[in-house]
Amino acid sequence: MNIRAVVVGVGNSGSRFIQASHFIDSSIGKIDIVGIADTDDLKVKALLGAGIVVERDFRKLLGRVSFDIIIISTTDNAHYEILKYIKENNIPFKKIICEKPIVLEAEQCQFVERSFKEDQIYVNFVERYSSAVSELKQFIERKGRNVSSASFVWSKYRIKDARPTVGVTSEITHPVDLACYVAGVDIGGSLRGTSSSICESDFALGGGLRPETMLACVDFVDGMLLTGTSSYVRSERCRTMEFLLSDTASQVTEIAVLRLDSPRWDDDYLDIYSVVPGASQLDLSFSYTASKNNDGARRHIEKICRFLEDVVSSIDGRGSSKLPTKSQALLVQGIVQKLAAGHVVGRKMFSDDAPAPLDNFAHLKKLAELISSGTSEVVQDVWDDQY
Repeated sequence: MNIRAVVVGVGNSGSRFIQASHFIDSSIGKIDIVGIADTDDLKVKALLGAGIVVERDFRKLLGRVSFDIIIISTTDNAHYEILKYIKENNIPFKKIICEKPIVLEAEQCQFVERSFKEDQIYVNFVERYSSAVSELKQFIERKGRNVSSASFVWSKYRIKDARPTVGVTSEITHPVDLACYVAGVDIGGSLRGTSSSICESDFALGGGLRPETMLACVDFVDGMLLTGTSSYVRSERCRTMEFLLSDTASQVTEIAVLRLDSPRWDDDYLDIYSVVPGASQLDLSFSYTASKNNDGARRHIEKICRFLEDVVSSIDGRGSSKLPTKSQALLVQGIVQKLAAGHVVGRKMFSDDAPAPLDNFAHLKKLAELISSGTSEVVQDVWDDQY
């Protein structure tokens, strides 16, 4: 199956989508990138060698080419404008892939809920596609376990970053989704309560206070308690989650530890420890290393390749239950909106008058080669810890 796709926004996320599209399993299908839109003139110039339609205005792009999939990988606050334009102008498509979060405000969530079908939009909660996460899900199902609680540290370094951002409320969507996915939280369920403390600061270039660190607690009606911290001012990337697993009698039996993207993308690990009465330390009962299975051209883009393969399969009804659907994305965003309403402390700590650094778009020229000829010397590490 040949699928035609357009990409709106070619920052780090859009660039990874473009690269991954060339390495999906040929037995599932083939994705042809037929158009790209970005508001940055330098990016547009770098991509002119791709031999496809390149526009500054996404509206012009959507009107010039025919396509099956729209990949929305712009900054967070632009998602709603694009989705609204697609709906109000009856733009034909088969699937939409949208970066997280799907939209930002409650009214925007309501618009998405009433305007799109459940399987028309999939959100890039790519950690669902980690084989370490799959191993954990299989363990839970095989042993008949429940998730009593989950905790996380989900952070990265983005001090004095020039990229537009709404802050860490975007980043925290990943662990919230992963906790809901692993625990099998009912989309129609409700929360007993949420609490949060947020530090806002001028960590990003461009002025103004934005959420940079959040301490969060979410109490689900079905029993799981989610706690954790997410930050944009940590010295290095950290994506760790721990799950307390319990048996049918609600007795904790294991602690499952996920370490994701450490030290590089898709280097994922799962350790499961048995809780033994009277023992002075945890007993490692199961261990899995995902990175051993990710060699070759897909190394460090394995999860996003799997996500794209699942989206392509969904076009003719073969998609899996891993796909992050509209309702799941809105569930996560509803939780994050409640957390964002928590206690806020604002501090100016990083502000200066230094100009934003110029981006190096050499990797886009390599992507243009990849699109036009199917071959390129794209360096996988171009998207480092900052993505």
